[in-house]
Amino acid sequence: FANPDLPILGADVEYSVVQNSQIYGNLTSLGPGQYEFELNSTAFIYHGRYDLQITADKLNYMQKSVTIALKINPINTLINNKISIVQPESIKVGTSKIFYFNYTTATTPALGLSNCSTAFYEWQRLDDDGNVIESNQSDLIELGNGKYELDFDTEIKPIGSYTLVVSLGQINYIERKAIISLEIVPRDINLILPSDLFTNNIIEIISGNYLNFTISLTEPLNNDAPLTNATVWISFQGINHTFNENGNGTYSISIEEAANIQTMLLTESINSRIFITKTNYTFSSDGELITINVVPITMLGLP
Repeated sequence: FANPDLPILGADVEYSVVQNSQIYGNLTSLGPGQYEFELNSTAFIYHGRYDLQITADKLNYMQKSVTIALKINPINTLINNKISIVQPESIKVGTSKIFYFNYTTATTPALGLSNCSTAFYEWQRLDDDGNVIESNQSDLIELGNGKYELDFDTEIKPIGSYTLVVSLGQINYIERKAIISLEIVPRDINLILPSDLFTNNIIEIISGNYLNFTISLTEPLNNDAPLTNATVWISFQGINHTFNENGNGTYSISIEEAANIQTMLLTESINSRIFITKTNYTFSSDGELITINVVPITMLGLP
């Protein structure tokens, strides 16, 4: 505070915030023409932009004011120790997957932020072309000390592509988001050929005999438990033949037409493919390739 170049002593210098009449006070004189004050950001209810007005006055002097643009920033935060999360995730249909998030200050040590005013997730289900066919939102489950749980009930969701957007925020703290690209995919099927009949997917039968064998189906995701109620067929010389289910994860086939393949001198090899379908399960679209070697009978009646 000067006149205009000479320091002015004993002036009354005050500060106030235009947007909040509760924030005001006096400046302390440091010496000729110099005044100071300390403004704590905790005095502000919300972060944002404010006008800080400083007014200097003294008897027989013209009053002067200056306005300073003041910005109160929100407190920096992290979600799972990052400023944002973009996470691809793939799980098998019928299985459970729970997601967890830590919402903390970016300070050291970090402070977990509980009772957030914003703690929810939005989700969309997409078709093969990326169009939204289903959407909704739900609250996150607070576990305490800044920890939050997202239970999407994946075990009952159908196969498909999902996008989940998580929002965590608190007043005067930076809001953070996480994006999860979730793929719920079919479960795998394991096909086991009988080792006493097959070697490297090759089976031999004597010319004139039926083609008979039994396979086993298991589910790797379920500790190779027997897989029942599947539809199994084999393509043999252009004709599909369906396996009969035995009820314990095994399936049997008997192809009479194989007896029509007569060979006298040379072994005849026939390639066939086994196909399997079951809702919520996947098997190679090319099927399982097997080779049937039809062995001729010698003049002595032996193969």
